[in-house]
Amino acid sequence: LEAVIGKLGTFPDVGTGTHEAETNEKSKQTSPVQNFRTSVEALIATGIPTEQAALIQSRLDEYDLEQLYLKDRATREGWLNTARYRQEQRQSQDAYQELRSEIGDDAYDRMLYALGRGNRVVVRDIMQNSSAEQYGLQANDRVYEYDGQRVFSSQELNDLVTQGGDAGALVLVRVQRDGKQLDFYLPRGPIGIRLASSRELP
Repeated sequence: LEAVIGKLGTFPDVGTGTHEAETNEKSKQTSPVQNFRTSVEALIATGIPTEQAALIQSRLDEYDLEQLYLKDRATREGWLNTARYRQEQRQSQDAYQELRSEIGDDAYDRMLYALGRGNRVVVRDIMQNSSAEQYGLQANDRVYEYDGQRVFSSQELNDLVTQGGDAGALVLVRVQRDGKQLDFYLPRGPIGIRLASSRELP
């Protein structure tokens, strides 16, 4: 009985020539190895020059480390997810806008794409009787500029719409539609569009 149990408890060595062993070995040999590009390589792949890519990555590492230390400190001291934490987090995130002004909109656009973030503001839907409908905006338009400033997020567009200028004054809104650039002059104020975000190669 002990001899039978002993035989039942044994397993064939890998490579004994059994069909199962051969299949396992083949799958190990043919399974692709996952390779990851470094962040700098990803930036360069979008068309950012090597030196500028290294500068951008250096700044991003600095900002991300600040966020990690902020979260660690807030967790240890017991004020994570409080108003204080959100305020300090926003102050740290403002550094991204400083980076944008330092490297320019074109490089910033490519950086967002390389990081896997949305870099286009898409008109998802047009509200009836809105300025957008009256002046000819359409669903799937990409809002590219508002009043001469590039737009990369819905929040940026919302801020530009409500900041400065007189309500009702005509403002240049530049959109991309089917690969073409179109200019619209809309009254400053609510546009009447529902927005979505898209990640597109600049």
